[in-house]
Amino acid sequence: MAHEHIVYMMLVDSAAMNRDPNSLKRFTPILEELTNRDNHLPYLAVAHRARGILHRLEGEFELAEESFKESIKLFDGLGMRWQLGRTLTEMAELELTKENIDSAKEYFKGASSAYKEINARTDLNKIQDQLKEMNGLS
Repeated sequence: MAHEHIVYMMLVDSAAMNRDPNSLKRFTPILEELTNRDNHLPYLAVAHRARGILHRLEGEFELAEESFKESIKLFDGLGMRWQLGRTLTEMAELELTKENIDSAKEYFKGASSAYKEINARTDLNKIQDQLKEMNGLS
């Protein structure tokens, strides 16, 4: 049987991937409470990333950046390259939203490096396609 924090991590991550602000508002605080209780750093990083997505959706870009940076720090420190790549991609998307193209490219390159380290080809290909498209526009 799945533990409570696993269930909430899955709910939060699904809501984040689907850009569902209502579910993010509902489930992220519960995940944060559980991760703090259990000192579960990987799921705390997931919660920070989700919180960043929620802030971006609500136009709170500074708060989004803070949340993403917390997630990046945790995933990097834990050596979780795929999760790091996902979060760097979210940070790049934030920079695109703010029309900071050069900064977005740097975050996409960081995500690309993280994916290369673990040979995550599908995600790497998506990032490389995004970078090619961005380079074609500049």
